[in-house]
Amino acid sequence: MLCRECASNKKSRLYQVSAGSMALAIPACLLAAAFGGWLLTSIGMGFGFFGIAFGFLYGLAIAEIALRITGRKRGLTMEILAGGSAFLGIIAGWLITDSTHPLFNHAYFLWHLSNPWSYVLLGVAIFGAVNRIRNI
Repeated sequence: MLCRECASNKKSRLYQVSAGSMALAIPACLLAAAFGGWLLTSIGMGFGFFGIAFGFLYGLAIAEIALRITGRKRGLTMEILAGGSAFLGIIAGWLITDSTHPLFNHAYFLWHLSNPWSYVLLGVAIFGAVNRIRNI
């Protein structure tokens, strides 16, 4: 037995994110992701294999920020928000680390682009963010 609202073919309210909450969630996620990406790329890469675990936790944290601001909404929009924020945060972290590096010649950014562990870290962070939204 279902109520009339649940029995209708409307989309569930869990998947309907309001424009106001998205307007708050996007800058909050991007700022947190940029700060976390800077910490992750400047400090976390020095931990080697354990840096990947930090990348997963970073993705979970970005997704949790998005969930809390939007009222625990789910769906493709939220997955894109969390995964995109994690991606852009790590790219911003690479750029911030490169600009604060003592030898400001963009060699550090190019090192991240040529390092395969950077892409593993990026993929794990995006996976953690999207997976948190998908499997609440």
